Amino acid sequence: MEIEEETFSQETFATVMQSLVVKIEDNRQNLEVLFTDDAWPPLPVIKSVPNMLREENGQAYTPSVVSIGPLHNRNESLKTMETDKLRYMCFLFERTKNLEQTRKDCVEAMSRKEKTFKKCYPDCKQEVDDVTSSSRLVEMMLIDGCFIIELIYRHYKIVKKDTLEDKKDPILQDAFRHSTVLRDLLLLGNQIPFFAPEELFHLTVKSIMPGANLFEFVL
Repeated sequence: MEIEEETFSQETFATVMQSLVVKIEDNRQNLEVLFTDDAWPPLPVIKSVPNMLREENGQAYTPSVVSIGPLHNRNESLKTMETDKLRYMCFLFERTKNLEQTRKDCVEAMSRKEKTFKKCYPDCKQEVDDVTSSSRLVEMMLIDGCFIIELIYRHYKIVKKDTLEDKKDPILQDAFRHSTVLRDLLLLGNQIPFFAPEELFHLTVKSIMPGANLFEFVL
C-alpha cells in the first residue's frame, strides 16, 4: 500500500522548532558535557550484573571458585584460589628467557594502564576504589591476567599433546575444579579488560613462541 505524502501545519512546525530551541538552550551546559572526552566510558566496559537479574538467581552470576577483577574481590569464599593464581603467574614468568626482566616489563605495562583500568568499571566505582590503594588494582590486573594466560597456555599444550613442565597441576588434574574455573571465567562482571591479558601474552608467551596468536590459543 502506497503511503501518500502528507502536508503539515506550518503552525505545528514552528511551535516544535521553537520548543526545541528553548529546550536545547536551557540544557546547553548539560548537553555540552556529552561531547567531552570524559562523557562516555572507554571500551571495553565491564558491567556488574543488574539487580533485576540478581534478584532472580544471584548464584548464577556469582563465581564459585575464582575471582577475576575487582567486582568479586572481597568475596572471602574465593580467597583460596589466590595462591594458585600467584603460582600460575610465576610459572608464566619462568617460561621466558629473563624472569626478572619479564616481571618488570609486565608490571610496567599494567602500571601504564592504571587510569584506563579504573574507567573500565564505570558503574562499580566503590568496588574499584576499594582496591586502588597501593596500586592494588594494577597488581590485580597483572596477577589475574597472567593466571588467564598461563591457563590458556596449558590448555594449548594439552591440545597439541605437548608435555607440561609441572605435571602436578592444581586445576587441570581436578575435573570438577577445572570445569568450575572455566565457568567462572565466562561470568558477566568476573572479568578484566581484554587488552590486559593481550599485552601480557605479548610480553610472555609470544617472547618464547614468536608465531603465537592469543586468539588461536583461546579458541
